[in-house]
Amino acid sequence: MKTMKKYSILLGAAFAIFALASCQKEVDVNVPDNGVAKHIPFELNADVPQTKTTLDAETWKMDWEDGDVMYAVTTDEAWGEAYPVEADETIAEFVYDSEKGSFSTDMAIADGNHTFNFLYTAGQQKSYHRGTSTTFQLYGTQTFDASDPTASLKIYDALAGQVTATTPTTFAGVEMSHLFTLMKVTLKNKTGASVNISKFEVEIPGENLYGIFNVTFGATPTTAYNRNGGDKITVNISNGTVDNNGSLDVYFVMGAVSDYVGEVTFTVTDNASNTYTKTNTISAPGVSFAAGTYNTASYSLKTADPTECVTLDWIYAGGTAAELNAVPGVTTNGLGSDYAESHAPYRVKFDGNGDYIQVRTDAAIGSVSVGYKKIGGAGNSSLTIKESANGADWTNVQTLELSGANNATGTVSTTNSFASSSRFVQIVFTKSANVGIGPISITKVNTDPVINVSSSNPMAVSNENDLYAVEYSIVNPTSASISASSNVTWIHDFDYSVDGEVSFEVDAQENGASERSGEITLSYVGASDVIVTVNQAAGPGAVTKTYYTKVSTITSGKTYIMVDNTYSMIFDSSNPVQPSVGIDASSLITANGIESTSTTDSYSVTITSDGSNYKVLLSTGKYLVINASTSNNGSITESDAGESITITKVEGGFEFISSNRNTRALVYRSGYNFRNYATSNIGNSGYGGYFDLYELAN
Repeated sequence: MKTMKKYSILLGAAFAIFALASCQKEVDVNVPDNGVAKHIPFELNADVPQTKTTLDAETWKMDWEDGDVMYAVTTDEAWGEAYPVEADETIAEFVYDSEKGSFSTDMAIADGNHTFNFLYTAGQQKSYHRGTSTTFQLYGTQTFDASDPTASLKIYDALAGQVTATTPTTFAGVEMSHLFTLMKVTLKNKTGASVNISKFEVEIPGENLYGIFNVTFGATPTTAYNRNGGDKITVNISNGTVDNNGSLDVYFVMGAVSDYVGEVTFTVTDNASNTYTKTNTISAPGVSFAAGTYNTASYSLKTADPTECVTLDWIYAGGTAAELNAVPGVTTNGLGSDYAESHAPYRVKFDGNGDYIQVRTDAAIGSVSVGYKKIGGAGNSSLTIKESANGADWTNVQTLELSGANNATGTVSTTNSFASSSRFVQIVFTKSANVGIGPISITKVNTDPVINVSSSNPMAVSNENDLYAVEYSIVNPTSASISASSNVTWIHDFDYSVDGEVSFEVDAQENGASERSGEITLSYVGASDVIVTVNQAAGPGAVTKTYYTKVSTITSGKTYIMVDNTYSMIFDSSNPVQPSVGIDASSLITANGIESTSTTDSYSVTITSDGSNYKVLLSTGKYLVINASTSNNGSITESDAGESITITKVEGGFEFISSNRNTRALVYRSGYNFRNYATSNIGNSGYGGYFDLYELAN
């Protein structure tokens, strides 16, 4: 019979010199001087080529640091279950101890033959590490601190290895292999001045430089691209100041590339938003950056490289012609002498046909807005907004009329679309009367992907084991793929085989189990994550709870609890005419809303539409009335007929205004009563004004 014992498994540290390709060396099994292993039933030595912890940037000799962690699972899932309850509970973590010169763990394992899969990486990059599968996520955006050049390698690099051994008596060794390629690009400053580099990008079209990779273990572990990847690595740089004729070595990690033929583009951005771009064309037989290799390249920044442009969204507040021309990426033509300071911010003078302001942008253009002042008379001059992809060939986008009397001010904005390739804007003047140009704004087109979920959110599922699907669409799609994860184990087995759907399985509820909620997080590279809440019904025989849930619209005839901005429920049935400070709702609000109980129900009201406005029915059976007296405080009463009240959705929630007193909102004053106050008080210290509405689910 196999026994479960808590063994300490040690991994001895091996050291290597970094070379152009993976190198490995033999190491002796780490046993005591007398040749007899005592108190260590199973000992494991790791031969690690060119690793990622403490690294000498000149000699490439590596060393381990205290706290370095290696993760281990077994293929028989003695460690690393298929769907662990807690991801870290079933994975052995081997931690390095510099005094012992080895890694160790106290994780228990049964005696017998096991195949161990080891993964060495920063914890946040380890997507899944299970007994039968491992998925690693390499990020497309990396950070690099020039004051500690190789520190970022320990965050983004990954090593893997496999060994089969019989515990507790077998001695074994494991060889670790890199999963990705390590890069060093030397940026040389030939601009003639000091440059503070903030970002470096490398783009290899069609290659998977980052994303989610499946790891296959064996004598030589390998990775295969899975999904959610892209062909550009972005490295955000800190402490990147480089003197003229100086250089900066930038280290990063990327997916392997094999026999690539095509363009490779380097782009460097400095703190002044200047960009330096160079594209090399690779001819056959191509170039390879294999996993486990160290590769170098260089790129010189020259004065001819910077592209002066404004960063969108761009706002110019107004000023003089000299101030406008000083903005990198902005040029002007034909401007007259500035208008006097008294006309600020409309001081830039358009006084002749064809006068223009030209702006070069760093991104696709969404819209253009221009502020103006009629200074030369009442005649309606106009601005023609033009676009260009190269600054030479121009197309009209829209002509905007500058209307108004002399000295009138205004703002005109484009409503027509710009071409996606355009990076130049011209604002061209056609004269009827002189104008002063003031604030200018140019927005960018939002080309980032967006996940739209069309399924109900939250989603209700039964208490049985069943399959469900989240329906979605992607706005501005790329070559990436959707992925999903859950924060609970009873939601699992995500499937993406049907376009526009992410299907999943839910486990059945046990008898008498309470209703429960979990979250599904949908991810798509470049888009913000979207969370879908899944509410599962209680198990058979359980007491079903009813909740008031937060809403953004009002349905006539529905029952609501009103919660003010101090999280107090109001309209207590014990004193509905003049309610005092209500129950503190902050502790009652859960992911499901406010639970329906006799206590919370006593604070409910029914809101009924009476046409364009509403009436509020109190729990006494009578309707709310706001006294229309002239006093500041007024009063709240009730009657059979009640009063028509305006309820408006605003940014903070809902705003209640008496139709008899349209300048006074129904607001809450902390420590006093719930009454109507002047609108000018809303938002002041001690005053509320906006309310959340929680609708009873029935």
